Amino acid sequence: MKATVTLDDDVALLIQQIMRERDASFGQVLNEGLRKGLSPRARGPRTRFVPMCSDMGPLLVRTGSLNALADELEDQHVLAKLTLPR
Repeated sequence: MKATVTLDDDVALLIQQIMRERDASFGQVLNEGLRKGLSPRARGPRTRFVPMCSDMGPLLVRTGSLNALADELEDQHVLAKLTLPR
């Protein structure tokens, strides 16, 4: 099969480097790279993400009043801005 492809500059440099190292043709290097990159084994098995969990100790804030805590922190921030010298 013949096809026209546009290669990014970095890919073209990699192909040229491998062509020189192996004394291989453009088609040989391109086909080998595509075979390796497109094979199911190269894509690897699909693994499920499992987050790591650890005990962080007792809560330091009452979770039932997080809105009140946010309001209090915002109030402190606003007061600090208002008391800054201009």
